[in-house]
Amino acid sequence: MSFPYNKIKNSQDLKLYINTIENSVTGATLAIRNNLAFLKQPFPLIKHLVHDRWLAMNLAETNSLGILEEKLIRYRIHSNQAIGGKTENIEKYIELNANLLEGMPNINNSIVSFKDLRYILNKIEINLKIQNEISKIEYKEFDNANYVAVLKNKQKIYLEYGFAKWPLLSYLRKFKKLFIP
Repeated sequence: MSFPYNKIKNSQDLKLYINTIENSVTGATLAIRNNLAFLKQPFPLIKHLVHDRWLAMNLAETNSLGILEEKLIRYRIHSNQAIGGKTENIEKYIELNANLLEGMPNINNSIVSFKDLRYILNKIEINLKIQNEISKIEYKEFDNANYVAVLKNKQKIYLEYGFAKWPLLSYLRKFKKLFIP
């Protein structure tokens, strides 16, 4: 829903986006061969990692995933959806995700609030937990050490930005994270 597809220039950008920001693949939109090696292994049970994303990560790593702009499916949005469906302020979330892909907060953007920073930092921290868990998987077919490093760097950049712009709120957030991870 908040996928900045116009910022994805190549397969490396797509890999980076899927591994460090969010899943942009709906399983119902995939056409894959069932003879792929990673499909013969159990899907990992990692909090916040849905099976569609595991498929996307593996396909992106082999450059077997691309973006097709032609609409071939109708995605029905309703209030009881488990995943997706966030339509209010969608343009803002697309921009936040594009900035996160580039790895720099848009300091000149007056839309960025502490709430936006919290959204971004939560996203980074969730992805860091996912990538740390993936790094423990012995049977994975790709090395994700680069994604862990990218996420740690993004976390550092955005934390520094938060402490510079909202020092008190940032300290309170950090204090809260000590007790409620």
